Amino acid sequence: MKIKISPDTISQEEVHDKLSMHFPDYKIVKRNKRVLIVKKNKIAGCDVILRKKSIHVLRNFPSRGSQFLFGLSIFILGVIIPIIVFYIAFHGQQKHMEKEVGNYLQEDLGEQASDPSDK
Repeated sequence: MKIKISPDTISQEEVHDKLSMHFPDYKIVKRNKRVLIVKKNKIAGCDVILRKKSIHVLRNFPSRGSQFLFGLSIFILGVIIPIIVFYIAFHGQQKHMEKEVGNYLQEDLGEQASDPSDK
């Protein structure tokens, strides 16, 4: 989900504080100077990427270990089986998490939203 903002109007610390206050049950971790990881559990999480004119909220595995295990399963088992398991077991939780965080940031910070996955 892409959330348009006015250029250079918000810092990572402000977004971190707003998310921490609104989602007290979620763990929010700084990955680098532009990326925040919002973690609900080992499967459901999303990346919040701050750019100059926008904020991107992307569903993802919240830890590098989970990402590595999924990539390893694709390498060992081939593409089809892990992708089917991903869509059956993980995709719904991650999509719900992305929409929850994205909708909050859109209401709180955004000017206009455009979701490329809805097109």
